[in-house]
Amino acid sequence: MKRLIEELAKEKSSPTGKLKEIEPPTFDDSELGKLFLESHMSKSQAQLASYSKVLLTSVFEKENFAAAAKEAFSTMKSSSKPVCGKILTKNDIGFKCLDCEKDPTCIICKDCFENADHKNHRILVQKSVAGCCDCGDPDAWQESGFCKNHPGYAKFKPDVSVDDLPEQFRVNFKRDISKAFYYLCLSVESAVAEGSNVKQSAFKPIMSAIEFCGMQNMVVLNLVCKILAQPYPEKCNLYHNCKDLQEKEYSGNLKECQCTLLEILFRNQRFLPSNDQKEFEEFMIKLFLDYEFKQYIAETYIKMLYYVYNFFGDHSPSQRFHLSSLAVQLFTAEEFAIIAIKSNYCRHMIELFELVAKNYNSSVENSFRLLMEVYQVLEFVSQKSHCRQLLLKTNGFFEGLLQGVASFQYVVKFAPHMPTPFISEDLDKNLIHADIEFYLTKYCDIMLRELNEMDDPVTRLTHQKRVATIFKELLNSQHNDEDNMRSIHIPLHRAFSHFVKSGAGSFDTNAIRRFMLESFGFDEQQLSAFCLKVFKGVLHTIGFVRDQEKRCWEKYGSRLDPYVRIYFNITRLKFFDLDFFLLQAMARFVQQDQLFRCFLLNYSLYPPYTKFIEVVLAGKDLNDLKAALNDLDKEAQEKVIAKLEELANLYLQMNIEDIEYANLLTRSEKFFGDSKPDGDLAPEQISAYKRLLINLFQYKPTFDMEKLKKTLSAQILDEKINLEVPLFEVATFDKTSKTFMAKPQYKNVYEPFSFMKDMQLQIETIESLKNKFKGTDDLDLIIGKHSFLYEPDGNLLFELQKCLFSPQFFEFFKRIFSICLGLEKPSSYFFRPILKLVHLGLFHIEKKYLSALKPILADDEMTQILNTALGDKRFSDYENAIGKMIALINKLNTANPSNEMDIEPMSEIARQSSSKIDLETSKKKQMELKMKFLQKQKNFMQQHAHTMQEESKTGEKKTEELLCYLCHSKIEPETQAFGVPGYAARSNIHEFAVFQTNMRTIVEEDVSELLPSFREEALKYDLKSQKFGSCMQLDSCYHIMHRKCFETSKTVNQDLEFHFNNEIEYFCKVCKRLSNVFVESYLSSLKKSENEGKKEAMDQEMTIKSIEDLRNCMKNMMVEDKNKKPETKDAEGESKNFIFDTLIMLELFMGENDSKVAEKDDAILEVTERIFEYAVKAVDILGVKHFMTKNLDIHRSLRIMYLRYYEQYISQTKKTFSSAKYEKLLNFVELSENPDSKAAENANFITSNLDEFFYNSLVHVAITSQLSEVRDSLKEVLSRLCFLAILQMILKVYWIKLIKTKAFTQPEISVDQFFKEVKENQAFRAEAAKSLLPLMRRLIVLGFLFDPSIEDAEVKLFQQEEFYEDFEELDFYLKHSLFKTTSSALFSEDIMDKCLLKKEMLQKHFDKLYKTLKSDTPQVPLDLIFSSKEVQFHLIDLPDNFLDLSRFYIDQKCVQCMDHSQLGSKCVCLICEQVLCSFACKKTGANITLGNLNTHATKYHAGCSAFLSIETGTVLLINSPKNIDYGPLYVDKFGQKFTGKNRDWKEYNLDRVMLNKLKDMIQKNAIPQEICYAVMKSEKKIIDGIM
Repeated sequence: MKRLIEELAKEKSSPTGKLKEIEPPTFDDSELGKLFLESHMSKSQAQLASYSKVLLTSVFEKENFAAAAKEAFSTMKSSSKPVCGKILTKNDIGFKCLDCEKDPTCIICKDCFENADHKNHRILVQKSVAGCCDCGDPDAWQESGFCKNHPGYAKFKPDVSVDDLPEQFRVNFKRDISKAFYYLCLSVESAVAEGSNVKQSAFKPIMSAIEFCGMQNMVVLNLVCKILAQPYPEKCNLYHNCKDLQEKEYSGNLKECQCTLLEILFRNQRFLPSNDQKEFEEFMIKLFLDYEFKQYIAETYIKMLYYVYNFFGDHSPSQRFHLSSLAVQLFTAEEFAIIAIKSNYCRHMIELFELVAKNYNSSVENSFRLLMEVYQVLEFVSQKSHCRQLLLKTNGFFEGLLQGVASFQYVVKFAPHMPTPFISEDLDKNLIHADIEFYLTKYCDIMLRELNEMDDPVTRLTHQKRVATIFKELLNSQHNDEDNMRSIHIPLHRAFSHFVKSGAGSFDTNAIRRFMLESFGFDEQQLSAFCLKVFKGVLHTIGFVRDQEKRCWEKYGSRLDPYVRIYFNITRLKFFDLDFFLLQAMARFVQQDQLFRCFLLNYSLYPPYTKFIEVVLAGKDLNDLKAALNDLDKEAQEKVIAKLEELANLYLQMNIEDIEYANLLTRSEKFFGDSKPDGDLAPEQISAYKRLLINLFQYKPTFDMEKLKKTLSAQILDEKINLEVPLFEVATFDKTSKTFMAKPQYKNVYEPFSFMKDMQLQIETIESLKNKFKGTDDLDLIIGKHSFLYEPDGNLLFELQKCLFSPQFFEFFKRIFSICLGLEKPSSYFFRPILKLVHLGLFHIEKKYLSALKPILADDEMTQILNTALGDKRFSDYENAIGKMIALINKLNTANPSNEMDIEPMSEIARQSSSKIDLETSKKKQMELKMKFLQKQKNFMQQHAHTMQEESKTGEKKTEELLCYLCHSKIEPETQAFGVPGYAARSNIHEFAVFQTNMRTIVEEDVSELLPSFREEALKYDLKSQKFGSCMQLDSCYHIMHRKCFETSKTVNQDLEFHFNNEIEYFCKVCKRLSNVFVESYLSSLKKSENEGKKEAMDQEMTIKSIEDLRNCMKNMMVEDKNKKPETKDAEGESKNFIFDTLIMLELFMGENDSKVAEKDDAILEVTERIFEYAVKAVDILGVKHFMTKNLDIHRSLRIMYLRYYEQYISQTKKTFSSAKYEKLLNFVELSENPDSKAAENANFITSNLDEFFYNSLVHVAITSQLSEVRDSLKEVLSRLCFLAILQMILKVYWIKLIKTKAFTQPEISVDQFFKEVKENQAFRAEAAKSLLPLMRRLIVLGFLFDPSIEDAEVKLFQQEEFYEDFEELDFYLKHSLFKTTSSALFSEDIMDKCLLKKEMLQKHFDKLYKTLKSDTPQVPLDLIFSSKEVQFHLIDLPDNFLDLSRFYIDQKCVQCMDHSQLGSKCVCLICEQVLCSFACKKTGANITLGNLNTHATKYHAGCSAFLSIETGTVLLINSPKNIDYGPLYVDKFGQKFTGKNRDWKEYNLDRVMLNKLKDMIQKNAIPQEICYAVMKSEKKIIDGIM
């Protein structure tokens, strides 16, 4: 560096090179260079930063360059940009529009998305993105999707040009920026030449100076581009060799350089500090705005490719290759890919790939990433078909590609005699080779498909011959010590498999033969030798994996198990499919004796197996073979037999299966934008998949699409394959259950040797077949039923068998069959494949295709072997098939065998020849079983009829004994305490339903136009203005148990935090239902006391004759009966209040943050009474029938327990009843009687809101009155109060009608008019009846809860309720003993008597309300309108399909952060429609402990809610802090969830069954239970509180 400074100091200054410095103001070129280089060498950041000021002072020729810049640009317009180019980081979100993007890598920023028109488009939100915004780029984005700020290159018309810049600024800027870049590169090359590292540079100050000059302005940016696209305008001396594009380091002296500044920067950026490299990358992306310069960057990128990745063959860099990210920005666009391919330096791509592949070392840091990033350059330029065609014609392309692939051939080797080449900790590094093979073979597949699709047959054949030559040379050069080494890494073979598959274009033997002969130029002998070598290499790999499965290589143990899983991974890698197809393809053309020896000798390296095979090949007789097996120890013998079974299965699979070939025909569009989509299946695929599916329906009769794909995707099919076409050909679809079932013609069709790739599935299918066809002629576990294998016409597998079926193989398996018959160990499954091969061979002999097999399969020895098998119990399932084979052998050996013989006649002959199959005996047994069943059924019906007859005679209900579900013993109600587990949880869903109903009323009835006061209230009525109070809701599974049994069985759950929200929760021991309280029943004492005088209470005459009597009676209820002895002992003589202690704890756990109820002495009173109040109100949304069947019993038990507790409470605290609650009811009564009373100063009887006090007070009165002196008057008091409420509702309906019709403007409104309307106006009566029903349902529930005189028979009537008209339901309720009236009496003046009111007093109420309405500012509460409406709960309205859902919500932002979701996904609450980020978003707060969904659920919905992810269509359930993914709400016609990659979003429709289930779950507060069930079932959950 010092030498360079001295050289610069000696140089003469250029007359035009003077720059102005702060102090001194001027200095020449050499001084500038010296200052720059000294700054570069300095560790002072301040000195580096000063360089920016030096540059700017020189450019603007003033020390106050800021003022000079302002003056220079004052008259210039700001220039817009054609494209956005904003650099996106991990903190940004981006948007993908599937209708606008031109390739899968495209993305736009948030600003561009919001300023563009993407209406009705399919939008995906991307988080933590990297890259730059493509808005305006026509190579990446459709023009219709450009935002208004970025019109694209074509339509961009700059307001100003470079010539419009001030001339002096333009000259100075060009001169000084050129110098800055030149001196930057000079200093870097000098440091490298001297062997120093560049720890810091002035690149950032240069960027700061350029940014200050306005690089964000297109004019300045264009000027920068012009500077970089030209060589340094003055004398340029640097250390690099311009002609050497693979120069690793610099040495020697300065040399004259003719490179452009951009080329110099590309060459030297690798030596800059990492931060500066990153800034250089961003600098290049900003320059993309200049389209011509972007093209030049693409050319330079390819030219300087070695410097981009800083790789020259002898090392792997440890730092990140920052410029590599430019590849995806450039070459995914077709135009720039063509620039790269047509460049003079195109070979750099393939040469660098080959170099990196050859030098790959998994132990070197970043080696894998370097390989993949270099590979991606090839991938990106190959996106489009036209680009691939150009690449194929590039000299050396396939040579380099396949040489690179060959570098990973046998990259990790194994042998039984050597240790593993890696320790366990290095396993992951070595498994990465499988990923490399996947990408490389997939790329080869794409390019080889493209080669085969060339239009000109001559050109295509020329290239095929070139590629074949490369494969031949590479495969022949592979040695790998083949006799004793094994590896699963054979990417060259797998690439060759793709070559054969694409070139032949068919599974047909003749097509493959023709392709091999034409491409390779082989004769038959050369073809056989080459195919044998390839076959042997593939067989080594398959055998190695099978050896590892059987633990034949003992010292490796289980360490290689991951290799086994990888090898059979069908979803992604498809290694086995590639190997198996190549095995089938090559075996066809190998001489049969060579194939036989190769197959046996090269399958396994297990020593006992190899010794046994040597005996076989030596031609020893059966006795020698048996001796060779018997000489082995037990373990070795078992493994050898297992290897022989594998041989038979593999040989059979090679002859009967083409599913592997079908899988390879599936195209992928993951990498290549214009590839054929997966949905278009080739005819060979449809045929293969049809056969597969037909057999799958023998495994299970019905499948939904998800389970069907899951079953096959284990080892057989890629689950992404679209099976719709073959599926509908063989199955019918039930739209209701969304399941498939085989069509009738296929229900009895099967091939028992399907699923050879998944032996476990094959075994399970066989068991299903046994159960399905047991005892019938349709069961044949060898031949099958109507199997496709026995249809020769057009069957390519049949033609394959002709090639592979040889006498050597069948003689071998015949001998194996014979010697293993005498061994005990082989199971029946060992013999299955051999029996199948025997039958297939006999079938070929019968069809006169393979007569050479007849001496082996149709001789007496074979018949004897089969007859021996018939006497072996292991063959009991195969007797039918063996009988058919014996019959066929006999037929083949007759003098004049017929030419044709179907499978069905064979089964008839088999039945005649086999004495063991006795159909008559079988039929007799079936008939005996049938008669026994019918007799049992008859006996049962007779016994049942007798029982019913006896019950009918007695006419009495048989009392069921109570049994404890835990100990199963009888419960004695008189002496034993018992009860049921319950679950108490807070809920405010009724409150929210009221809010929903009110909001709909405001909108639908336009209430704001009725009265000014209505308008004022309606404007303020929204979600944020509401405070939803919550109450405990009680439920139970009703599993009765002794209290002692319950206490004994309840244990602490080990996974408390995993399953439960607090330590109080537990599972019911019977049904695993979530519970947290134990509700006891007191049938022994209190039930008896309740029934005392019940008959008298029912017949008692009314004693309350006036309002005054009612008031006095209610006041007397406030006085405790001092003579009543408290019952403080339960059935077992104990006094326990555990349930109330639990409720207080639950209040603390679940209560609102501002709730102070738990701090009061009488907290339990308030909590319990609110449980009853909620039960009464919840009938609005759950219905009377639900309450009677699901909630009545447990609330009655709670009432009894609460009454006992209240007695103790009064006795111990000396407190009395709540006078405040009594006073509220007394005020209501007084208000009804006298509109001028003190209670009526600020209220009106007609408009008062009962919900605010009525039910809570009535609950308290109903309970505490049982402890008063006048407890017998409770029913009459309840009745009078209920009639007052009924009258009020009728009056409300009347006055609402007056307000709506403006009838209150008439001179007066009289009571007589009201009653006339009630009697004569049917429409009014119907409206009043409709409004009364919600009130009546509440009052009925109230009566059943607290009226002890109600009979159980009356309860049963309400459990069976079904009504078709409002009046029918109303009259049914009015029959209740609480009312004992009719709707006719109700809508008449008789109601005044029921209410103890006089018409004169009612007229005063009318006059008072009339006066209010006639005033200038009538203040009538909006509740008047609300209270007449039936409360209904609704989930939010959702679009019918996922596309419309996405369209509706895509522009909506989180109400918390007012932005799109950066973490998780955007979710909408299904209850209140608020949109939120699923996790805690950026504006929630740093110390937040809960995610947005949990926080929202806690604030608005008592901790429980359901949310819909807008991005995935799935439901998230919250029971704070528990949260789970509950599954999809939008599904396709097969019930499958949306994945984001689907083309037609409209196919995913709203699952209304699921929606109704969610609604029911929320109404019943069952979300906690559903979450608990889901967690128990899956043992998985989302982290508590994270959402």
